[in-house]
Amino acid sequence: MIRERLRGCCGRLEPERPLIEDVWHNAYAAGFQDPRFDPLAAHELSSLQIEVSILSPLERLDVRSHEELLAALVPGRHGLVLAAGGERVIFIPHVWEGIPDAVTFVRELRRKAGWPDEGWQTDLEAWRFEAESIPELE
Repeated sequence: MIRERLRGCCGRLEPERPLIEDVWHNAYAAGFQDPRFDPLAAHELSSLQIEVSILSPLERLDVRSHEELLAALVPGRHGLVLAAGGERVIFIPHVWEGIPDAVTFVRELRRKAGWPDEGWQTDLEAWRFEAESIPELE
């Protein structure tokens, strides 16, 4: 983050290597390979704030409707993974800081995936998780 604005975010839902290696690889990817942003420039480094989120194992949700999905989420606590049509999208729990309720959280996640704001896809799969955020040490 730079001045409280996201500057890059990359990670894995499940570990592929020891945690310290995953952190290093994902930090590098967030700074230089996130397709939403230009690679970090040298002048940005002094303003950069690094935060690492360690995800809990994914918990599959057996939900069959939009209402059941909303009821399975605790605002501020759960992150969410949605998958449908070969696409997968994720919001970590930190996203709740800018979103007031579960309805908006799910709607914005669906928008991120390019799906319609409302409705229910018959092939939709959902998982929730928690995360421990570790801010940069001063």
